[in-house]
Amino acid sequence: MPHDARKIALLLLLAGALGGCQRPADEPAKREAAPPPAEVKHEAPPPPQSPIARARADRDAQVWDGEVAAQDHERAFIDLWDRLRAADAPHEVLASFPVGQLLLGTPGPQDTMEDGLVRWSTLGDGERLDQAGFQAWIAARVAEGWALEQSEWHHSRFTPAQGDAPARSEVSFLLHARSGARRLDVHGTLQVKWAAEPGARGYHEPIEIDARELNMVERTGPEAFAAAIVEDPFPPQQNSRVIQPLIAHDLDGDGLSELIAVGANLVWRNRSEPGTIRLAPPEPLITPVRGTAGGGLVADVTGDGLVDLVRVVYGDAVYVHRGVKGGGFAPAEAPAVTLPEPLLAGLAITAGDIDGDRD
Repeated sequence: MPHDARKIALLLLLAGALGGCQRPADEPAKREAAPPPAEVKHEAPPPPQSPIARARADRDAQVWDGEVAAQDHERAFIDLWDRLRAADAPHEVLASFPVGQLLLGTPGPQDTMEDGLVRWSTLGDGERLDQAGFQAWIAARVAEGWALEQSEWHHSRFTPAQGDAPARSEVSFLLHARSGARRLDVHGTLQVKWAAEPGARGYHEPIEIDARELNMVERTGPEAFAAAIVEDPFPPQQNSRVIQPLIAHDLDGDGLSELIAVGANLVWRNRSEPGTIRLAPPEPLITPVRGTAGGGLVADVTGDGLVDLVRVVYGDAVYVHRGVKGGGFAPAEAPAVTLPEPLLAGLAITAGDIDGDRD
């Protein structure tokens, strides 16, 4: 990747000035972007009234003052993260975040790895962006179609102000961004200097963010995982509103595992070929089916050489459906076991020869 391209990638992830939060840049928008959520106003709590509240406030001021100060200063990034997660247009949220002065490093040498991955780090002095420069760069990246898919921000360390030295924080972060077939991840630690007094938003704002030491990984190409099933597992004719447990098992002996959604009473037959994942449309697992299963397993519990289906139905019933040739299961007219107490929540079930009699 050319030096200028790496600089653009670095700026992209530092700014996070990105379009749709959940939608790749090359997909059409399904609705107009909503305005970003209103900024949270943090106001000081009223004076404590009860003796217990006053004692707690005294300890906060005398014993836990450093922790309280750390919480006060991290509000800027907590608010940023909350608003980014809720926003349809994250770039508007980011453009309003006060960076003061943003310091960027210079991209170092690249390390090319398997599967088209390229890794590099930044060190030393690079560019310095003020608030206006930060906002202008955000607008340019949005125009190019970049999108932020996920971000994380964690307040790792706090140092209170001492004399003329401002309060400082270390904020670890992780960003996942994409533009078409390009995907870019960055992680690192921001060195933040804080204003002495809260700003207009009600919390302390950065006066400088040092982001000169970061680590980045980029990959261009098709996604490593592809969707195999994209459909509603709860069609109108299904009474069940659960899908679990999801079991993969080769029912018909062709070497390919079917997908079984026991709770939804559905099975997807595997018709994949080398290099292509293909599942047949879902079909009922059992016809007719009794009750809604909250647990299940596939195993030869009858000893006839064919795998059977065990369904644990919400309530007090355990059904055993005998396996049939071709990879199906026979209906069960009555429970094989009636439990002494009803089942009210999800559960796990397994099978094994615990008494050594080979069943």
